[in-house]
Amino acid sequence: MFVHFYKTTLTNEEILICIFAVRRVGSDFFCCDDDDPALEAPIITVPGTAVAVSTDASVDITFTLDVPGRFQSSSVSADVGNTVISSQPSAGATSGTLVVTYTAPSSEGIATVSLTVTDDSGASSTNTAAEKLMSR
Repeated sequence: MFVHFYKTTLTNEEILICIFAVRRVGSDFFCCDDDDPALEAPIITVPGTAVAVSTDASVDITFTLDVPGRFQSSSVSADVGNTVISSQPSAGATSGTLVVTYTAPSSEGIATVSLTVTDDSGASSTNTAAEKLMSR
């Protein structure tokens, strides 16, 4: 952080000019004061229980997001099977839902789907949902 004060005299009136650093988050600007609280990293809430899916079938998994630093991007992966992000919040949103379409492999078991969300300041969080893979 830097702060510079300049003082000049203009027709017997004193003018004090203060130049300071600011931080931009989305379309908002914040003073980079040491007293400013840091924004929390994104919070990702997963479904409360394992999602059951038949082998070789697809299911949508809905994650709830709270992104104080404004949503920027997301990525998803699975230990087995395939994942695609079907919908996500708009860039700059501070909350919303993100839907992942998960396609199970042909074998039974437990699979995990991991979602990472990054905000405008570069902070990121990851959370994992479990899927129970059952034969048809």
